[in-house]
Amino acid sequence: MPLAQSLFFSHDSPDSAAFEQEPATTAKKQNAIAQSHFMASLYSSRVVRTKRPSAGSLLRCARVEVFLLRSSIVADDPPSVADHHRFLSLEGRQRVRAIGNKLRLTEEPSFDRIVTSPMPAATQTAELFADRVDYVGVIEVIPSLSNEVPPQVVAPLLLDRGTCIVVVADEPFLSSLGAFLIGRPTFPPLLHAQVSVIRDRKPAWCLRPGELGRSLLLVA
Repeated sequence: MPLAQSLFFSHDSPDSAAFEQEPATTAKKQNAIAQSHFMASLYSSRVVRTKRPSAGSLLRCARVEVFLLRSSIVADDPPSVADHHRFLSLEGRQRVRAIGNKLRLTEEPSFDRIVTSPMPAATQTAELFADRVDYVGVIEVIPSLSNEVPPQVVAPLLLDRGTCIVVVADEPFLSSLGAFLIGRPTFPPLLHAQVSVIRDRKPAWCLRPGELGRSLLLVA
């Protein structure tokens, strides 16, 4: 039997006789099938290689701490001023300073990056917090830290910023992001100026305004 024939049939195959009778036609069919299978497997492997990694896979690559910080209380401006244009009130600024001081004294954190939404209250919160924890690095504004962008889109961008990051935004975005990062359907909503910490895909602890120390972050 020619070499081309042995690629598709053994000498004991019942179809070998038919192959010998119509060698050209059968060989073409078999080659077309083999090529089709090869292209399908090649396309499948390409899809797997180019698939966007999930937040969970990124978090498993290294020890990662994500500090979620909700923007503090805004000023009681007239109704004509939209919420997303309001700055922090006096109480709001005091809350952020107190949380930052307490965190610096009890945790001595070392952050790789602080990222914030472009909302005025969030950027003010980030600046005040950075000053109190002695962070002198970049405070990066990320426009996608808003309710309009799904957390599965934002998470890979955040985790690229380092292994210990602070995310400053507002609710309900923060709790949606927290739920996605820990792989749960829900996450406890944050109070204004509250810090909630996720360590290695697990809820770790939280620090609420007015409390003496941190508490366990309990997730249902």
